[in-house]
Amino acid sequence: MSITATNASLTTDVIPPFSLDDSTLANDHFLIYNSTTQKFENKALTVGGNVVITGGTNLGTGSGVFESTSTHNMQFKSIIGGAGITLSADATSITINNDQVGTSVLEAANNLGAGTGIFGTITGGNTVNLKSLVAGDNISITNDANTITIGNTVPVQIYTFRVNFDGTGNVASTANLPSGWSTSIAGNVITVTHSVGRNLKNVTYLGHDAGTTSFQLRYPTSGFQATVPDTGSSTLSTTQFKINVNSSVTGADLSGHCIVNTVF
Repeated sequence: MSITATNASLTTDVIPPFSLDDSTLANDHFLIYNSTTQKFENKALTVGGNVVITGGTNLGTGSGVFESTSTHNMQFKSIIGGAGITLSADATSITINNDQVGTSVLEAANNLGAGTGIFGTITGGNTVNLKSLVAGDNISITNDANTITIGNTVPVQIYTFRVNFDGTGNVASTANLPSGWSTSIAGNVITVTHSVGRNLKNVTYLGHDAGTTSFQLRYPTSGFQATVPDTGSSTLSTTQFKINVNSSVTGADLSGHCIVNTVF
């Protein structure tokens, strides 16, 4: 609506008239036309009877959603779901959903210690790829719900028996043989037939010394050897071996005895 004055001054004869209430005058007041009183009155600017919003504020320390105002309209940033997040909205609310509830997001994994690591890679952010275990020679791998067991399929086996000597130090007899074993004696050569199913790996003797009441550790010598028969094509016997001994070689007394330690 235009304002018409009868002279250069707006203090008199203004059409429509002004109605200024100096008791309510305040900064940023506007002259608002009141169709009921048909006068311009000093009031705060409104749109449709509502106070005009000229700005907005984002509270707190998070990312603000208020951006600006434009022609009395407040402008807000929209919300976009990132990786693993989806948004749904109705007339009154926006729901933010985590698509990975119950899953873990993994970024890295480490192999500890100085051994060979089993960690391989991570794929998809939540799948750890571990290297599998392969059994080498003479190794077994078994598992249950909680454990993995690595076993030796050919563990070292040790057996002992006794050799008795006569008054001249020669072999007189054998005793305390393991179950399934037998011996035959020819002079000082003892042929041992066993049921281990492997070839002999090592032999030592513990000769009893009555003077010191101790056992002396001795080994086969070039003159008194331990041998394993060749069963053909350079194949070691898995059922027999021979030892050539006397009391001196084993560190035993005359008419004494020794303990033969055999390793398979």
